[in-house]
Amino acid sequence: MKIEKTKQVKLTIGIPVYNGENFLEEKIRCILNQDFVDFELIISDNGSTDSTKEICNSFATKDARIRFFSHKNNSDINWNFNFILKEAKGKYFMWTAVDDKILPGFYEKNIEILEK
Repeated sequence: MKIEKTKQVKLTIGIPVYNGENFLEEKIRCILNQDFVDFELIISDNGSTDSTKEICNSFATKDARIRFFSHKNNSDINWNFNFILKEAKGKYFMWTAVDDKILPGFYEKNIEILEK
């Protein structure tokens, strides 16, 4: 049996989230609207009680770059961060908070610097 190696993405973007419904939709749109497209977005929901899960599922079903994990129980914040790190497949990795603002071109400019 032949096992094909999947193409490694250049960047993994990790969003650990708990009850982020007020910012999540805008954050995901901001990431998806970047010029840089060679990334995976991992969102790990740490047992949210708001509409975080529904928002993430809606985006994840429309864009294959999004990997969404919903955990039933709220675990330690460090556990959630470590979970994302273990799932990451990118050459480079960055954290982003659900309420961070990202300017256009941010990922592309940073990757360009790292590649030099």
